[in-house]
Amino acid sequence: MGLEHSFKTCCVAAICIAINCTNSRAEVIVYKEACAHDAFEDWNLTCKIDKNTFAADPSDFRTITFREIRSITICASFNNGGGLNVPATIVHNYNDGRQSKPTELFNTVKFQGGLTANKVSWLGTSPRFVPADGRAWSVRADLLQTGRPNLFAYTETMLNGQRPVGEIRASCSFLQDK
Repeated sequence: MGLEHSFKTCCVAAICIAINCTNSRAEVIVYKEACAHDAFEDWNLTCKIDKNTFAADPSDFRTITFREIRSITICASFNNGGGLNVPATIVHNYNDGRQSKPTELFNTVKFQGGLTANKVSWLGTSPRFVPADGRAWSVRADLLQTGRPNLFAYTETMLNGQRPVGEIRASCSFLQDK
């Protein structure tokens, strides 16, 4: 029952809104979650990149793409019991205005979290685009509500087997509707 039941009873729809980016001349389209009556709380967050350790390796498109991320938008919805309505939406916003969802790089994505723990985590395994070296690429990510009100910390780490390839750390706050 748990998370699977919550997903079936809560209709989650992604809609787009436009916000003006203060660091750029262009508008950035971000995704926002809207939920049916079972949604107790929504986290609609925009995340500023604090640290990105991905080195652009010309032989692998993943490292180049992750290196170019300008911001991250995260949308998570919680049911009346405080459990995470699966799936959450993670969107990478790039320097050139492109967007992608890192969860779409994997055949298997597992979400967990809840309001009691003030945490949302996801793990992506079984990459859709098998790397030439045949190793098991994966991404693990954690979103934690900090001790300060309305502030969150997000960490996303890509692994090649057991070896970390790169990590993104970001500070997140609630997305303001305009």
